[in-house]
Amino acid sequence: MNTHFADAAKKRFLININFFQNLFKIPENTPQKYHKVWASLHAIVFPAFIVHFTYIFLFYSLRVLPLSILNIFSSLIWLILIIYWKQINIFLCIITFFEILIHQLSCIYYIGWNSGFIYLFSFSLLYPLLAPREWKIFKILTGIFFLFGFMIALLFLKNKHPVYPIPNHFLDVLYSVNLIMFLIFISLNIVYFSITSDKYEILLIHERDKSDNLLLNILPKKIADQLKEKKDLIADDFEKVSVLFADIVNFTPLSEKMTPKELVQFLNRLFSIFDEISDKYKLEKIKTIGDAYMITAGIPEPQENHAFLIANCALEMMKSIERIEEPIYLRIGIHSGSVVAGVIGKKKFSYDLWGDTVNTAARMESHGIPGEIQITENTYNLIKDSYIFERRGKIKIKGKGEIVTYLLKGIK
Repeated sequence: MNTHFADAAKKRFLININFFQNLFKIPENTPQKYHKVWASLHAIVFPAFIVHFTYIFLFYSLRVLPLSILNIFSSLIWLILIIYWKQINIFLCIITFFEILIHQLSCIYYIGWNSGFIYLFSFSLLYPLLAPREWKIFKILTGIFFLFGFMIALLFLKNKHPVYPIPNHFLDVLYSVNLIMFLIFISLNIVYFSITSDKYEILLIHERDKSDNLLLNILPKKIADQLKEKKDLIADDFEKVSVLFADIVNFTPLSEKMTPKELVQFLNRLFSIFDEISDKYKLEKIKTIGDAYMITAGIPEPQENHAFLIANCALEMMKSIERIEEPIYLRIGIHSGSVVAGVIGKKKFSYDLWGDTVNTAARMESHGIPGEIQITENTYNLIKDSYIFERRGKIKIKGKGEIVTYLLKGIK
């Protein structure tokens, strides 16, 4: 029994939700700028036609012939709007605006202020408020006409004796009906704008998250936050950093055997594996250039164990190429020292490193041995007690002279 009652209540709730969704459902081809005015007109177009059509006979029975005739024209206007309700344009808005304005002023003039038509007069205020921004002249003119009409009603018609006095009980009914229509319309618009506000707030949050995630794929979070704060220059000194360069041995002959698409797919598979490994050790990927891959440890947040992290990452990268179908060898070079890191330029931001440490790490890779991880003495001194090495000895490096290097073989 309780289950049946709950199902029935749920069904009624869904019917109510569908009612409001259909009531305010805007055609897909309606431009965004027309949504607000479209929804407001849609909320009143059918009730307006029914009410005006009813008023034809009501005012005729009360012998108020001018209002009966006026409601014939008003009914035709709202009927036209019903027929063309999916084609909201400035011409239809002008017609309905003046229909509301003239109709309410006429009713107040002929049957008095106490008829309650002043409430419906306020509908015309929605046009300057909700019209698209592009309709500047329309918004200004409708605003002026609204104020002008309201002043006429307030100053000249409020205390004026009605041209066609009607019985008080009819006045009370008209007053109540007009007040109820006004409250219903306001309630419907509040519901619509509440639903729309929530919808666009969710969309805004979703789009902001998408842009944030996209930015975080390009820049470290700390740097992205600084960019959002509109800092002109982002540059920081880091004293304890390890930099790694890796590239594919004999990449050019390998690439010649592949189509451009196959080549990109191959690099994507390989670098995606490297990305997973660098994320595992919380390292910062700086960039890829062709077949070269550059990462660093110790920035943008300092890491005391930066050399250990980069060494573990290098060993795992060497092992990971077994997961690639194509037989390849890597050359990896590592150096530890100080760098300057930051973002420069106005377009296509990228987080980059500068300094001798970067240049030396690149030389370690380019002067390395295929299938080996070559490190400098700086890095060796930081991690020598925890790893297995082979001393390569002195090698001549362009711009650096002779330096001692080691080959990282594994973990002790």
